Amino acid sequence: MTSDENLPYDRWRRITGAADRLHRVANHRTSSGADSVLTEIVACVTDVFPQAEHAGVLLWTKDKRHDRNPRLKPASSTGPAADEFDRLQLSYAAGPAMEAALRGMTIRVRDLAVDERWPTFVRAARGSTPVRSALAFELPSPARSLGAVTLCSEAPGAFGPDDVEPAEAFAVHASAALSTARLVEQLRHAVETRDTIGQAKGMLMERHHIDADAAFDLLRRLSQDTNTPVVDLAEQVVNVERFTEAEPVP
Repeated sequence: MTSDENLPYDRWRRITGAADRLHRVANHRTSSGADSVLTEIVACVTDVFPQAEHAGVLLWTKDKRHDRNPRLKPASSTGPAADEFDRLQLSYAAGPAMEAALRGMTIRVRDLAVDERWPTFVRAARGSTPVRSALAFELPSPARSLGAVTLCSEAPGAFGPDDVEPAEAFAVHASAALSTARLVEQLRHAVETRDTIGQAKGMLMERHHIDADAAFDLLRRLSQDTNTPVVDLAEQVVNVERFTEAEPVP
């Protein structure tokens, strides 16, 4: 990847503006976290690449905590055309975004009519979407790939070699904003969990006339006995106590 100075001025200006928008959303205290950033990614990327009428994001996701192997899943899009293009990529386990996410590289599709890399997927995409050319790039992170973004155009040859480096520059900012939003979500959850457990301990202390250590030990033992996370038990205690306090006196 070449230095930022080598990007065309207008394209660099658009990427700088997109980066500012993404990081503001990621750090805003009233945003809905990663979901807001993902929505902003597809909005920003079509501003940076106006030849793209459609865009979609696929993310590596684990269905459950014990799942060892994450799968690519749809995370955000500009609408039905991008949704269908990504659905077909996942259905056939083939396509530019699958390639970008798995190989950590930027994949350009000049014309679906003549591309021979994924014949089954290409036939399906040509038959059920208006997409005729595409550019897909990885969302990189130090630990592992976050997923991939696909830019789609209804015209052949919409993306050229000069679009590759700007796409990769955008990807760095998008990945950083998404990682920040996820970290903010984790911190918020940690604070909310601590506050909920604290409220539950206080209620147990008042009701049973015990100290803080004994209240937490009670929660911990109930958690082990019922195989329920401590924070879930704490929420139940808080909700029951609030409901009891709200009951009208006969």
